[in-house]
Parts: sequence; structure tokens; C-alpha cells
Amino acid sequence: MIFNVDHLAKECAATLASLPEYPEVEQGSLRLSKSVGQAGRTERWYNPKIGRFLYTKNPMPIEYPSLEQGYGNSWITWMSGAPDECLSMKSLARGASGHSLISGLGLGILAWMCAANPLVKSVTVVEIQQGVIDIVGPVVSHPKITILQGDVNEYLRKTTERYDFIGLDTWPDAGSAVMESSDAKAFARRALTRNGLVRTWLDEIADRLNQSNALAKALRQAQKTQGRMLDEPQMIGNRACDFCGSNPFIDCYGFCFECFSSIGICGAAGVAIREKANRLLARMRSGELIHLAEPYPEMYEYLLSQHPRQ
Repeated sequence: MIFNVDHLAKECAATLASLPEYPEVEQGSLRLSKSVGQAGRTERWYNPKIGRFLYTKNPMPIEYPSLEQGYGNSWITWMSGAPDECLSMKSLARGASGHSLISGLGLGILAWMCAANPLVKSVTVVEIQQGVIDIVGPVVSHPKITILQGDVNEYLRKTTERYDFIGLDTWPDAGSAVMESSDAKAFARRALTRNGLVRTWLDEIADRLNQSNALAKALRQAQKTQGRMLDEPQMIGNRACDFCGSNPFIDCYGFCFECFSSIGICGAAGVAIREKANRLLARMRSGELIHLAEPYPEMYEYLLSQHPRQ
């Protein structure tokens, strides 16, 4: 199945064009840089209408900012405005109104989107790292935006302010965000106004999991067969995801959460899909399959390029 993402690409490009100009600058152990998703390169996209990541080729060049952390002689991308990030943040920002609170500054994209909303009167951002504030803060300077240094959990615990909207986005990966969504929302509600709204990054995927649909059933089935709770993040030790090869926080039929949710394994077909996918992946890695004319070829290509087996 090849997904047409032309509409998502245009939406992403327009959204990125509405952001302030990000300089290429280095400050301490952090630097701002620009990346370009070339046309024809496989990218990860996010479609909030169906709550899924999609993996397919980029129909057009897209330039986006990145925040990188220096480690020795190398730089690791810490945050970016890549298509999946841009689209998921735009979805998160749609609920903003009145006095809004954002957890984590990042590149300031979410805060900027909220401030651009005419329904929003003010945006308070709580960021724990002063270095991030120093390098990103000046870029997203806006009359509506106030940036505070501190831990957002402590802030929520102690503040007497009440917000009409709280947007939570402090997780390093999709699996953690989705699995911790309910608890994070419950904790943040203490700082809401009476009719306020709290949302988390990737809310749509969390909603899918919380509903009695095929994906939730697959999780429950995996929970029964594997004898452990999948609604709590768990390290599997040296167990690696069957697709991307990384150590998953959550074991879903042997996949990490991101690969599991991207494929959309569901119901009793889950095990069969997994076995077929493993066979295809093994043939790809051995070089036996040069062209993969099977479902989700771009997703396999993307996962292999991001997490090649050693």
C-alpha cells in the first residue's frame, strides 16, 4: 500500500513557511541547523485524522529547522521540524485558546503555532534547559510568548495560575508519549480553568489505543499471550525490535511501539503479519529482494535506513 501524502506535504511546507527564520548558529553544546527533505526520499509523515504514522516518499523538497546536541566530535539531532514532527505539533496546537501553557520549548514551533492563533491571548512555555532557552528563545520572540526556566511537573504542582489550554510535549519518542498520555493529562488538569482543555503530543494515537478497536484488541491479546502489562512502559533488556533493531520500551508482538503502530497490526492477524514481515525483512537484509513489491515497502526502506542492523 503506497500512501499519497501530497496534501500533507503541502500543509507541512506552508506551516514551516509561517515560522520565523531560524539562523544557523552554534551556542555551547547546542546548535541550530537546517535540513532538507529531498523529493523522492522516504520520510515519516503523521496524519492526525487517522492517528497513524505513514512512511512514503517525499513528493517535494521540504526545508526544516533542527536543534542538535554536540557529543564529542559529532552532532545528534535532538529536535526537528521534520514532516512528522511538524504535522503532529500542528495538530496539538489546534486546541489552543485563551491563556495557554506549553511544556517544553524545543524549537519553539508549538509555542509559535499557538501564538499565531487569534483565539490565544498568551502562551507560557516551561523549559527545563537554560541552554535551549538561550539559543531558541530569541528566534521565537513574540508578544504573546513568555518562557520560564524550570521543570513543568514542579510548575504544575505549585502554580496558582489557571490555563484554558495545556499542551504537553516532553517525550523523546512516540511510544512513551502515547502510553503516558492519560496520566500526564490527569496530572495537568489541576492547572486548568473550569472548561479548559489539556492535550498531549500524538493524542490521536492515544485515543485509538483507549478505544475498543482492533489495535486495542491486539494489545490485549499480546498482553495475554506474553503475560505482561503492555499499558505500562517496560524495558525488554537486550531484546531488539524485529523491525528497526532498537531496544523497545514496549514489546508489541516483538515490535517496538512505533513500528507496531505504523504497520497497524490488528486482531488475530497480528502474528501472521509479523511472521510475514520478518520473512520479508530477512530477505531484504540478505539482498535477496532488490525490489520489494509488498505492502509498506517505503516503511521498510525507512526503518532500515534509520536503524540498519550491524
